[in-house]
Order: sequence, then structure tokens, then C-alpha cells
Amino acid sequence: MADLLYLHGRGDTPESHPGSLVLQEMAQLTTLAPTLDDAWLGQPFGAQVETVERWLGDVSAAAGHSWGAWLLLNAAHGRHRRGETFPPLLLLSALLGAGTLGGAGYLAPGARAVGEALGLTASDPGRAALPSDRITFVHGENDEQCPVELVRRLSGRYRVTIVPGGHRLDDPLAIEGVREALRSFTRERQVDGAVDTGW
Repeated sequence: MADLLYLHGRGDTPESHPGSLVLQEMAQLTTLAPTLDDAWLGQPFGAQVETVERWLGDVSAAAGHSWGAWLLLNAAHGRHRRGETFPPLLLLSALLGAGTLGGAGYLAPGARAVGEALGLTASDPGRAALPSDRITFVHGENDEQCPVELVRRLSGRYRVTIVPGGHRLDDPLAIEGVREALRSFTRERQVDGAVDTGW
């Protein structure tokens, strides 16, 4: 069993920023950080999510960037629907169903179900199905792929930090925002030598 699962974005590796920052800051933890290469991403979306659901059952916490964050959200939603728990999630530049890539708009698979579970598209937006105490978002105010407006709508229900910069979170203040979220995780998970799964 690993302490932390990290999933990177499309076209990256676990060591690509911000993964390099996550892995550096969490070096004291046992980390599962698979490479989501073209062959892995070529699987049907449902198969990707099923694999991530299994991984979530074996870790104390998970972090993801971009597509990796979207996979974590879908997997957490799947586990939650079945009455299974999922570990605390740190979602960096999370896709939230719709956005822009290469100048063209996209709608990610699972957008409707996850949007409703987060309270973005439900008939009663005040009733989010996914537990608010288990999900933290860090998002760039000028994210060119994932609109910050969607993330802003989640603040008040979820922990949301908006930082300067774009999707890669490489602005110095964005880096500090990610570091602070990771430090918070490290502080909260050690309680007299026992693991606390709070993020």
C-alpha cells in the first residue's frame, strides 16, 4: 500500500511540473506515480477510471494534475456512488468537464455525472454529492485549458485556492500555493505517529 497516488496530465510524465514539485515535497512518502503513456491513455475511458478506482482503495491520499485530476474525480465519484470511501484528493489545474485545448472546446467524458456530483450542474447546486472535506483544488487564475470560473463556483463547498498563472502552475506564487497545500497534508496526516487521512 502506498501513501500517495500521483497522476499527471496528458503528454506529461510523473516528473513533469507540477508532478516534480509534488514528488519532491512528498519524498518522505511511499508514492505510486504511474506513467500514463499513449498506450495507457488509449484505453477506453471507463477502463482508465476503473484502474484509478482500484488505486484509490490502496492509498492514503491522491494528487493529480489536469487529466490526472479528472481521472481522480471520476474514480472518486464511482467509489462514492457505490458507498466506498476515497482518500483525500489534491486536484491541480483540474479539468471540470469542459474547457479549451489547442483553441478548440472540449467536453470530457463523465462531465455530466461529475458536474452534478460536485454541485456544478445539479438542480440544487448547494447539495454536492461528493464530500467537501476530502477534495482540495489549486487552480491558476489564467488557466488556458480549464476555465477558472468553474473552480470559483466550487469555493464555499470545497477548499479552493486560486493562484497566479496558468495551467502548468509554474508561476512562483502558484508553486508556493501547491507547496502550502502539500505542507498542510503533511502536517495533518501525522498525529502522534499515526496516519490521519485528512488532507
